[in-house]
Amino acid sequence: MADYGSDFAGVMDITPTLREVDGPRCVAENIAGRLISPRGCLWYAPDYGFDVRQFLNGHTGDTGAIVAGVVEQAEQDERVDSASARVTFVNSALTIRLSLVLSEGTFAFTLTADKVTGKLLLSEAA
Repeated sequence: MADYGSDFAGVMDITPTLREVDGPRCVAENIAGRLISPRGCLWYAPDYGFDVRQFLNGHTGDTGAIVAGVVEQAEQDERVDSASARVTFVNSALTIRLSLVLSEGTFAFTLTADKVTGKLLLSEAA
């Protein structure tokens, strides 16, 4: 089994119980963190971050730039061999379906950013 590391659980913030995640879920949560961070927010990693919430206001219908930014961030993670994404807008929510090819197979999950709350929710594909 591949070692994808471990981290505290949570996308927007760590859980109150300091629960840990590992495996593909750890990779997914780390990538989700990249997708709520403004580009350049880390001084030592100027290419880190692509805050998808910026697209919640004034979306023009072209999702190509969003897909490209999401895939770029996913593939910057050394645990990801390749990534693909689909982006849709429904009402005030942005949904990103992301598929990651990892060393032990494919891991798919969905991220939903809501205009009202500004939160990013992660759910694993069934």
